[in-house]
Order: sequence, then C-alpha cells, then structure tokens
Amino acid sequence: MVEVIWSPLAIETYDAIIEYLLEMFGEASVKKFVQRVDNKIVLIASRPTMFRLTGQRLHTYITSVHKKTTLTYRYDPLKSN
Repeated sequence: MVEVIWSPLAIETYDAIIEYLLEMFGEASVKKFVQRVDNKIVLIASRPTMFRLTGQRLHTYITSVHKKTTLTYRYDPLKSN
C-alpha cells in the first residue's frame, strides 16, 4: 500500500468543490462526493496503477469521480520504495 499525499492545489480544489456542492445541492450531495473520493483514494493506495495513464505526463494517471469530475495523480514506482 502506498501513501497518498495531496498537493496544496488538490486540497484547494477539493475544498472549492465541497463548498460549491454544499451551496448548490446540499449536504447529501457533499456526503456522496466525499465517499466517492475516499473510495478512489483507497483504490489508488492499494493499486496505484489500476487507472489509465493520461499520456500527457510521465507516471500520471486519471480516473473519474463523477460525470464532470476527474481525479489526476502521479505515481512513480521507483520513488515510492
């Protein structure tokens, strides 16, 4: 299992999405979104290469969280040991 470290930009973006969902759709939507992200993080930590490579940057993967929301992350197996 690898450690997942959030970048400052990722934290800022995540917080902005939470605020938007809370304002526009309410607490239930926020809970669903947070659960989806948490599930993806667990999968990334256990199998970091299971999602598709972006093809734009080396060791960069992407997965869908919701219709219009993706999660992009980097995993370099040589640096994770």
